[in-house]
Amino acid sequence: MIELVYVPILAALLLAGFSGYHTWRQLPVSWLLLGGLAVLELMMIIQLMACAIGLANSDRAIDGLIFVGYLIGCVIVLPIATLWGLSDKSRWGTGVITIGLLTVTILCLRVMSIWVEGGAA
Repeated sequence: MIELVYVPILAALLLAGFSGYHTWRQLPVSWLLLGGLAVLELMMIIQLMACAIGLANSDRAIDGLIFVGYLIGCVIVLPIATLWGLSDKSRWGTGVITIGLLTVTILCLRVMSIWVEGGAA
């Protein structure tokens, strides 16, 4: 179940690089970047549902509130960063999106570590 987290992490890092390139070149948010963000958001929603179901069917020693909180954080950070980035017409609009993507990556890594630590107990 937790293997699902690797795909969004890789996608978020690739999109962060693409968004960082936009920031460096002072380019506005492109349709390709927006499409990638939409696909990643769909991945985050699927991850939330799959991990929540996995938690409900697991006997792991995991604090469910913290685990689900990180999962919800993964889902809400990206739309907030995207809306903020679209509203800022300077080069830093894509910079905000890049930071949002890196934040999603860190949150996904934390979800993974909580799941692994819960199995060790």
